[in-house]
Amino acid sequence: MIDEGIMFMGGTKRRPLASVEKAQQQQKDEKPKKGQEHETKSKSDLYLSISGNDLLKALGGVKAITAYSASKSLGVKVNVARDALENLREKGSLERVGGYSGHYVYQIKSSAG
Repeated sequence: MIDEGIMFMGGTKRRPLASVEKAQQQQKDEKPKKGQEHETKSKSDLYLSISGNDLLKALGGVKAITAYSASKSLGVKVNVARDALENLREKGSLERVGGYSGHYVYQIKSSAG
């Protein structure tokens, strides 16, 4: 007869019942309460709450502005920074100087001209 506790051909061996119960008890103790399962995302990740002039001042020291560099310096997600840069371009504060396929490079337009 073959013992159920022993696996052949390199399979895992059966753990003692006491250690299985102990592991289950630890998992129960570590579970968060029902209301605390999900953390809410902060609203700052979802929209940008500064004006265009303040945004230009924050990005003023950079020669080539990309969505990734803007998101890093402003502390927001890339899609939020990309939308903000595109809005500034539509208003005439930025101009697109390069890039391809959605990965554009912007430059602040000079006020003289």
